[in-house]
Amino acid sequence: MINKARSNFKTALKTGKALVILALALLVLAPACGTTEPEEGLSSVSIGFSPMQFGQGLGNVFSKFQDAYNPYPSVISEMVVTVTYRDPGLKTIRKKIPGKNVSGSMRIFLEVPSGPDRTFRIEAYDRVGKLMFSGETTVDLSSDRVVTPVDLTLAFSCQGTAWDAERDTLPRLAKKIGLDSLGLGFLAGQIDFDITEEYDLISLALVKTATGIRIIADFNDTLDSGNFSGAVLLDTDNNISTPANGNAVSQLFAGMPLGADFLVLIQPDENAVLIDLSTFTGILAELPDAGSAVSIDIRNQRATIDVPQNLTGNIPGVVGFFGIFGSDGIPTDLAPDWGVCLSE
Repeated sequence: MINKARSNFKTALKTGKALVILALALLVLAPACGTTEPEEGLSSVSIGFSPMQFGQGLGNVFSKFQDAYNPYPSVISEMVVTVTYRDPGLKTIRKKIPGKNVSGSMRIFLEVPSGPDRTFRIEAYDRVGKLMFSGETTVDLSSDRVVTPVDLTLAFSCQGTAWDAERDTLPRLAKKIGLDSLGLGFLAGQIDFDITEEYDLISLALVKTATGIRIIADFNDTLDSGNFSGAVLLDTDNNISTPANGNAVSQLFAGMPLGADFLVLIQPDENAVLIDLSTFTGILAELPDAGSAVSIDIRNQRATIDVPQNLTGNIPGVVGFFGIFGSDGIPTDLAPDWGVCLSE
């Protein structure tokens, strides 16, 4: 599905050069300095983690970056590691890590009393205290081992806001490891990344309001309304099989767990339109002329789009969404990296 989207999304962002699905970076925690022999009855534990969506996008791309790579410096406020066990009552060990200290290819070490059913949990919180991602696992610990490795698989909390790794833009990745490593060698000679605005998405949020749907995209960079472009897909009926009319957009994302019923197309010069994909039968190049104008406001590092209810009809449930953003029709970043997020 990703390769199909990457090679076929030619024109949905103005003229549309390509689509790339970027994967989340491998996140792990900073270690304590040095190691010591555990006291009797204690186990030394080395804890690391990775997102459950790893491999669905660019796989091990971020392993090619330096060890200290921190993909979420602007949004993670704190990461919390907890260990719970019974001895005989419920006991808890907790370690808090500032978001600025989160880095790649490193681990955190704890000493935990040996015994069965030790539950390890990791949670990361954003700047307003909302959970970004979490995961846990339960293991038996023996003090006979010098260090017991514990690895957790994480799930991203994606209810209303899709967080995006920083410094993961297509131009940056292409310059760092090359287009061929990204599977985008077909773009060689077509895009001059040196003159492309490298818009780096931090988060994409969708909320239902009293009058419709509001889309909010925040970036690391100040946006230029003269070249900012993008597309946001909306699944308003929670049905991945609709629309079923086989139009160009639904064919493009066939196999993706998002049955997009509407497409918000953002064009340079602060223009945006909403296209009803259930009635669209044209080719991708005809998308800009097939929609109804919607309000868009671009200020500093934020783009806000309001879609009125009269264009979508009443939406009683949650809305699935996925966005791609770039400059002059050239996509440079997207969210969520793992495919779909849901409104609150």
